[in-house]
Amino acid sequence: MMVASDTFDIIYLRTQLRSEAMHEVRKKIVTDEAMRPVAVQIDYEDWIRIARALGLERSNLPFTDLSAHSGRLDWPVDGLEYQRSVRSEWR
Repeated sequence: MMVASDTFDIIYLRTQLRSEAMHEVRKKIVTDEAMRPVAVQIDYEDWIRIARALGLERSNLPFTDLSAHSGRLDWPVDGLEYQRSVRSEWR
């Protein structure tokens, strides 16, 4: 089912991609056991072009240097041991 925002995104994407010259998006339809379409796979190069056209590229995100926080957390137990103990409570 396509909603209004999906329609807008598709129209916007077509407009952005036309400015680069129309390019065919290579895709593969993924189906379930009953052969009903459930997803679409596209080539990574096509995804990069689409992400750039929509402004979703990682380079648009601000870089945050977290090295200043290294070693600041005083955790009394080993992280892996804590994870194992918590997961054993699930059983």
